[in-house]
Amino acid sequence: MDTTDRVQAELGRMASLLYVVDPMCSWCWGFAPVVRRLRDEAGHAVEVIVGGLRAGETRGMTAETRHTIQHHWQQVAATTGQPFQFEGALPDGFVYDTEPACRAVVTMRELRPEVVLEYLHDIQQAFYAQGQDIKLGDVLAELAGRQGVDEALFTELWQSDGMRLATAGDFERKDQYGIMGFPALLVDTGQRMRLVSMGYQDYDTICRQIERRLAAEAKGMR
Repeated sequence: MDTTDRVQAELGRMASLLYVVDPMCSWCWGFAPVVRRLRDEAGHAVEVIVGGLRAGETRGMTAETRHTIQHHWQQVAATTGQPFQFEGALPDGFVYDTEPACRAVVTMRELRPEVVLEYLHDIQQAFYAQGQDIKLGDVLAELAGRQGVDEALFTELWQSDGMRLATAGDFERKDQYGIMGFPALLVDTGQRMRLVSMGYQDYDTICRQIERRLAAEAKGMR
């Protein structure tokens, strides 16, 4: 094994990934099994920040908008195999504001950072596969309780100005990295953050992309 290969292998074991996600992005739901495999099988550390896909949306759902969104859902289901509940989803007047769910992820990151991916999965599943409204505080708190967090404490923090500011900070950080689509994944090579993927890709493809980014940095370190 030459010097570059040794450096690359070392970086591969130590790789830290930045996952930019919105809980109400359907392709992020499709990507959920991939990012968990990157942590659990590949052994990478995963930091989660939220992107604010439709943060602050105030318009109610129309039939045309629902048709467009559900068309995307069908594409995600066909590509990834992730479950969706189409019947009764996105009723007329539903406001697709993603900020409350984003803020819930930030809140869990503050309270129990080690289970952020599990909580993210739970709220995505509640929305896409079970038809729950994950803008609602009681829904988000109940799901937090499943991760061992006191529901009242979660709700108090979720409603706080501090969490609103922290969530806005995530949106700004996303902009600083130039992220314009979700899901997005970056790798910390030890020298800089490098984009791995912006948009859905399967696990094997993502692993190859990470290896390429690390190898490119390793060559520069010789």
